[in-house]
Amino acid sequence: MAAARGIATFGGMIRDRVRPGFVREWRPIQKQWSNFFKHADHNPDATLEDFRPESTTCILFGATQDYAGLFGCRIWAMSVLDMIPDAEPVDRIR
Repeated sequence: MAAARGIATFGGMIRDRVRPGFVREWRPIQKQWSNFFKHADHNPDATLEDFRPESTTCILFGATQDYAGLFGCRIWAMSVLDMIPDAEPVDRIR
C-alpha cells in the first residue's frame, strides 16, 4: 500500500542506512523474518531459528510508523514504543 501511494516505509529507510558491505547479509535475514510472519497461517508450528527477540521492538516501532504514514494517525497505544530506548548498539548502520 505504501509503495502504491508513494509513501516511504520504515523498512525502506532502514535498508537505505545499512552499510553497503552488509546489504547482502541483511536482506536475506529481513526477508526470512518477513516471510515467516507473512505465512504463519500456513504452518503455525514452524519456528524461526535465528529470531532475535530484541528486534521485536524495532519491528513494532516500524509498523506503527508505517501505519501513521498510511493513515495519518496513530492510536494512543502506539506511543508506548516511542518511549523504549534502543539499548543495543548497532554497528552495521551508518
